[in-house]
Amino acid sequence: MTSAPAQPKRYMWRRFIALIIDVLLIQVFFFVLMALAQPLVPGKVIISPPIGMNYCKTLDESPKLLKFAEMVDPTLKLPREFTLCTTSVFGLFEHNKLNVKVITAEDENTSYSLRIGVYVDEELNIITPFDFESVFMILTPLVYALYVFKFRATPGKNIVGIQLYNFGQKPSLLRLIGREYLRFAPFVFFAVASISYLIVISASNTGDTIATLVQSVTVPAFWYGLIAIYIAGLLYYLIPFIRWRGRMPYDKWTGFEGVKRV
Repeated sequence: MTSAPAQPKRYMWRRFIALIIDVLLIQVFFFVLMALAQPLVPGKVIISPPIGMNYCKTLDESPKLLKFAEMVDPTLKLPREFTLCTTSVFGLFEHNKLNVKVITAEDENTSYSLRIGVYVDEELNIITPFDFESVFMILTPLVYALYVFKFRATPGKNIVGIQLYNFGQKPSLLRLIGREYLRFAPFVFFAVASISYLIVISASNTGDTIATLVQSVTVPAFWYGLIAIYIAGLLYYLIPFIRWRGRMPYDKWTGFEGVKRV
């Protein structure tokens, strides 16, 4: 009886550690790049990494603030609260976000509310900031692809001793770009959605846009759909790890293998 051929090693733990190293390094790269380019970027830059300063204060109600409350509660009959939060990272990328909370119902133990958060300037006018995190996520696969094309591996893979091969040969740049964008597909999807939303806000009546969004999030189907998208994104990465020796989907589709460097 002929035994089934052994599956090739996927080096999943090495690749997982390499991914952590690469994510940390590329965040530092983009952070330094944006810090240098910040004076040239129109509008405020938003970024919220783990290390930063966030200061919030409650604002007294004013006619201008009531316009924001009206986006959530057109009748202005519900209890409301206004909070202005200022965020900065190492003294850079400072931006203001106005949070409007409207209490829709409450009982002895629980308070139910709707809230919106909008980016504003010092005069509490709505602004469309430069979404650093979304741009960072959209460009990350391209940077990975260019680096791997030049050095046959990312910095993290070099450290753990892994190289990428495409059908046993050095991969082409176009195939590498395709692999990296498939690898980060769930993150890129949300990044594009975030930038699209900011563009819609800036190009249309802000009040109507936010009011429509608020109405959408009160529909149960909105949350069911959002949960389904998150679960699908999680399974995209989790199933191959559960199988353990299975190839990641993006490697299968593009013909890549992680090979231990000799």
